[in-house]
Amino acid sequence: MGEALIFPLFSTPLFVRHDLEWDNQKAVKYLESIEWKEIDVKNGKSTVNHSLLDEPEMADVRQLIEDNLKVYLFDFLDIAEHHTLRHSASWAMLHERGDFAQQHMHKNSQFSGVLYVQTPPNSGDWVYFNAPDQQPTFASQTLSPDIAHHNLYNSRCYREAVTEKTICIFPSHLYHKTPASKTDEKRYCIAFDYILTGRYGQQAGSLTI
Repeated sequence: MGEALIFPLFSTPLFVRHDLEWDNQKAVKYLESIEWKEIDVKNGKSTVNHSLLDEPEMADVRQLIEDNLKVYLFDFLDIAEHHTLRHSASWAMLHERGDFAQQHMHKNSQFSGVLYVQTPPNSGDWVYFNAPDQQPTFASQTLSPDIAHHNLYNSRCYREAVTEKTICIFPSHLYHKTPASKTDEKRYCIAFDYILTGRYGQQAGSLTI
């Protein structure tokens, strides 16, 4: 009898890299020096600047992010290299005790991510990723069987432990959230959005961005 195989078709690829070689304390000092605002849902603060990676002080951070984006897009996903990266938005988040990130995705973007700059213990050091409509692809919203043991094939939610010097990259439509901080220490992360420019498709169905 032949070997049984199972394939996780039509994936939503999540890129994670821990222990980046990077002076995160330099970024912390810069983030402490710039202007912040309370965000509308009162669950943390955001930098006023939403083009943070355009700042000269963020040049090394931008290079780090774009180097990892290129690995994700051109090595793992094997996207054609006539496409080029375009930065569309970037900002930092500050969480203190009680602050959290509600479930959300990033609109008007293709690929998004988070760079964890300073992540003290108990500061919301997990990130949760959720399937659209909270459903795994093998089940519908109307009838979903109970699961004995969750794995890559049957889960509707995935969580990743994040420490400082971790980067996560994912399609912008992937929902994600972070639990509330339970410490008085500050948690800093940098969120970013990118699109791919260039020619999409061939002949009559082509589009150039």
